[in-house]
Amino acid sequence: MQVVPRLETGGSEQSTIEIAEALIRAGANALVATEGGRLASAVTRAGGEIIDLPMASKNPITMLANARRLAKLVRTRNIALLHARSRAPAWSALMAARMTNRPLVTTYHGTYGKPGPVKAVYNGVMGRGDRVIANSNYTANLVASRQHVARDRIRVIYRGIDGAIFDPFVVPPGPVARLRESWGVEPDQKVVLHGARLSSIKGQRQTIEAIHRLDREGAFEGGVAVFVGEGLREGYRRELADLIASYGLEDKARLAGHCGDMPVAFLAAHTALVPSLVAETFGRTSIEAQAWAARSSSPISARCPRPSCRRRTTRPASRAIWCRRAMWPRWRSRSGRLWR
Repeated sequence: MQVVPRLETGGSEQSTIEIAEALIRAGANALVATEGGRLASAVTRAGGEIIDLPMASKNPITMLANARRLAKLVRTRNIALLHARSRAPAWSALMAARMTNRPLVTTYHGTYGKPGPVKAVYNGVMGRGDRVIANSNYTANLVASRQHVARDRIRVIYRGIDGAIFDPFVVPPGPVARLRESWGVEPDQKVVLHGARLSSIKGQRQTIEAIHRLDREGAFEGGVAVFVGEGLREGYRRELADLIASYGLEDKARLAGHCGDMPVAFLAAHTALVPSLVAETFGRTSIEAQAWAARSSSPISARCPRPSCRRRTTRPASRAIWCRRAMWPRWRSRSGRLWR
């Protein structure tokens, strides 16, 4: 049974769905304990089962109650293994695993920053699994150094994408045209796609600043930036909308919200941006863009792991640009190439 806070959008949520699908294909049962979300239906469509529990709660009393509920489920449903993908659910899963003598697997989907002593204890639960999955060597090294997890308990399992889904030859032109129309993009405009949850570490604010400078120099003519994704903080979305309005970029930037068909989104774009301001444990968006025969530039910071997509096609669709705080100078030097 996998335990996750919510199934809204993001890499860990997508991994949850993919593991559920793999379990069903293997003939096993796939249970996911979560508060639900827009992606919960993907689990049930695959044949899995959603267990509705308040797994996102950080209230100690609720976490303890969740542990007891999970333990009861483990016994009544004869669950063989618990798999936690986030910290609050991991505490409940750890307690349930100890109550029922079941193995616990934890997966690191993020670095969790450099916390103080109290937060370090809270984060430490992710290193207490019988096996700890890291999604890259970069993550594995962080887990070993920060959580003092023995190397023999860490398993590096690289994340990837389904090449059958991210294949430009299987996407008909109709959905692409409809999606561009829903974004308010003209047929002759070139889309710069920023696909990530709305978060200050994902670089949306810096991207808008870069567009403003490019537009002021006349270097963004014929382009429109589309920000695909949602976040937990409505205030941040309003801040981005206000920034767009203050620069008069309503015709150059779109906050498009959630997109349920990223393969179509990438095919509708000319350029894909991955401007994270912190080192990413795994950049799914970058290899999704590369799957369309996109080219990805080197990250400005060597600390950012750079995933790659080995499968190449003969039909180019977009270009993926990795960048951090120095994004605008890089854009400025490449702006001519972006539109070729």
